Amino acid sequence: MLMQTIRPAVPNTPLLLPPVYPQAPDPAHALALALDNELQLATLSAQVAKVSAELAEYKAESKAIKNQDLTIRKQEEAIRELTAALEAKDQELQDAKKQAAAEADAAVLQRMQARESELTEMLTSAQSSLEAMQKLYTAAQNQLFDLQSTREEAVAGRQVQHEVLLHLEL
Repeated sequence: MLMQTIRPAVPNTPLLLPPVYPQAPDPAHALALALDNELQLATLSAQVAKVSAELAEYKAESKAIKNQDLTIRKQEEAIRELTAALEAKDQELQDAKKQAAAEADAAVLQRMQARESELTEMLTSAQSSLEAMQKLYTAAQNQLFDLQSTREEAVAGRQVQHEVLLHLEL
């Protein structure tokens, strides 16, 4: 063991260095092990980076799928709402058609009733005219009958006078 003394900055103070061992282990094995460990570290680091990238891709894909699921649910809800709105509009349209048909029927009925009233008035007027004409006809027939009777009586009276005159002349 060798001890070397180095002069200290302050005189009379000895500086002791650790002893140098003549039989120190060979660092080549430790260096080779360190190099091998470094290669394994690099390989594992590459694998970690690759797995991290795949994990990031899977997370992004998972997030995209979750977003798609959310979008699908939102679109399904929108479809349900639109379907309900469409059914409501369809019902409104059917109701409007029914109401329009009912109004058209009511208008036709009103026109028919007005025409019926007009025809009833015309019939009543025609019947009253017919009754008046029948009364006039009856009165005219009675008058004609009376005139015929009077004429026949007058003809018969002349005939009798004529016969009486003829008898008297003979």
